[in-house]
Amino acid sequence: MVTRHLLLIKMCIQIEQTGTYANRYDVTILVNGLPLVQVELKKRGISIKEAFNQANRYSKESFHWENSLFKYLQIFVISNGTDTRYFANTTKRDKNSFDFAMNWAKSDNSLIKDLKDFTATFFQKNTLLNVLLRYSVFDSSDNLLIMRPYQIAATERILWKIISSYNAKKWRTNESGGYIWHTTGSGKTLTSFKAARLATELDFIDKVLFVVDRKDLDYQTMKEYQRFSPDSVNGSENTAGLKRNIEKDDNKIIVTTIQKLNNLIKSGADLSIYNKQVVFIFDEAHRSQFGEAQKNIKKRFKQYYQFGFTGTPIFPENALGAETTASVFGRELHSYVITDAIRDEKVLKFKVDYNDVRPKFRSIEMEQDEKKLTAAETKEALLHPERIKEISQYILNNFREKTHRSHGGAKGFNAMFAVSSIEAAKLYYESLNSLQQDSSNPLKIATIFSFAANEEQNAIGELVDETFEPTAMDSSAKEFLTYAISNYNTMFKTNFGVERKAFQNYYRDLANRVRKQEIDVRRLIRSSVGNRAKEGLVVDFIDQTDLDKIEDKVSMIDAFFLFAQARQKREAEELIHAEELNQEAARRYILASLKKEYASENGTELNEVLPKMSPLNPKYLTKKQTVFQKISAFVEKFKGVGGSI
Repeated sequence: MVTRHLLLIKMCIQIEQTGTYANRYDVTILVNGLPLVQVELKKRGISIKEAFNQANRYSKESFHWENSLFKYLQIFVISNGTDTRYFANTTKRDKNSFDFAMNWAKSDNSLIKDLKDFTATFFQKNTLLNVLLRYSVFDSSDNLLIMRPYQIAATERILWKIISSYNAKKWRTNESGGYIWHTTGSGKTLTSFKAARLATELDFIDKVLFVVDRKDLDYQTMKEYQRFSPDSVNGSENTAGLKRNIEKDDNKIIVTTIQKLNNLIKSGADLSIYNKQVVFIFDEAHRSQFGEAQKNIKKRFKQYYQFGFTGTPIFPENALGAETTASVFGRELHSYVITDAIRDEKVLKFKVDYNDVRPKFRSIEMEQDEKKLTAAETKEALLHPERIKEISQYILNNFREKTHRSHGGAKGFNAMFAVSSIEAAKLYYESLNSLQQDSSNPLKIATIFSFAANEEQNAIGELVDETFEPTAMDSSAKEFLTYAISNYNTMFKTNFGVERKAFQNYYRDLANRVRKQEIDVRRLIRSSVGNRAKEGLVVDFIDQTDLDKIEDKVSMIDAFFLFAQARQKREAEELIHAEELNQEAARRYILASLKKEYASENGTELNEVLPKMSPLNPKYLTKKQTVFQKISAFVEKFKGVGGSI
């Protein structure tokens, strides 16, 4: 039997209600008679924060008054005509709560700020009901979270891909999957959870597995997912536990590591899941998913769809092997990169200070040749005792100012000091502690590092997969870690060690204390020098521009666009020359793609770009795909920049 639900939406203007004070609300949206959306408006030219403050005041004065139906409000919309935003009713209202108010946006992340355009899209019946019913999440503390536009767009693209692939019976191929390129800090956990949860509700899907590549992420993801929905997730301590969860007849999301999944497949067990409809969602899609486990999944599972989330995809130009993120998972389904997040003020902006420690080290500090930087004599110079001491002293002298703690009572921030090796961590740890030995108020310093085996990288600048097994470290590294954890135990009256379980607990405790700002500085050995499309363009601009000479924001933006246009022209020439493309056809195709903001394989335009080669040549299709991927990456990097090529 099919149950049909009728949802009626009505708009009411200037409803009055009295609480501690009498208030008249601008526009109220009723769904089946309940006020679920409240709109507060201001005239053009008046700050949108005035509308936000008014909604905040109404919450205190009348919305939550006894017997008031307005306590059921889920969404506030505020606008001054030229800037329109929405936010959840349960957003914490402290001094920073306006930061949670979001602009609506198109799927390409272009903002919809004008009130008329916002009304035509956000208040379209299906869209509004989806935001209210599908893309709102209560966490375990009953705080309401409403997804951001790019999170909704990514989730919908995944669901569309699953459904369309199922209808076309095209599972188990690249065409049945794809990847989501969302920058770090943009809320990938919530996006992946909602995509996974909605996938479990599809009638034809039997299981959804969320796959991570390290045990600490396994634990972290479980905790995060349980925060959104405590009863929606199954985790497992070992391969046997994973097997039991797979065999359960429920629709819970299974969170597991790639290692446990691979071990289960290799065990040879004849599982019914291999012939069922399965969705795989991979966290950090550019790491260990390129190896043995990926081959085993393709071999054993007969009807699956797989999707990867990553902030750092591998493209043909930075791949060290044949595999790219697209070749493993399928094409990009949605992107929200760091430039989008900075524009939307969802992550912190870049602020880079350059400090020449001593003239004798200037040449190696300015070196950009990766081979020279990895040479033994360069490494030795970078770890010279004089340089270590100078940098350590600079950190101690400037820490409170840089972390905004210099004013009395200011809580400020804590700090992370990333170094390149265990040896560097050891030297800086000892130097920092030695220099503040006689301080009455020393900084609390902790360290964490994990062993990375000598595995092949898949891309330039990729972080190789790690294991939290201290037994894999050499004796010197393990001895240093034991010493550092002993200091930590003394500092916080804990009892951690370097054995497997104790070390994992140390890691979790340290992460928790960093979050609560009980630690001032920690060193985490992870670094990446890879080119990350738009993100790399912004970093290069900052790196190569004297920002102090730019007077205002407008000039800064102009300077960036001039820089980007020059880089665009140069890289287009390099691409055309390197791939031996038809110059005129390539320029036309690239310019048209930049105008559309995406490259297309449809039609004959791409064929005309290619060097003269018979379509019957075995290398023709490979060449075509390589050129297409490189031009797609070029367009993604430079779309919106303007200029010519």
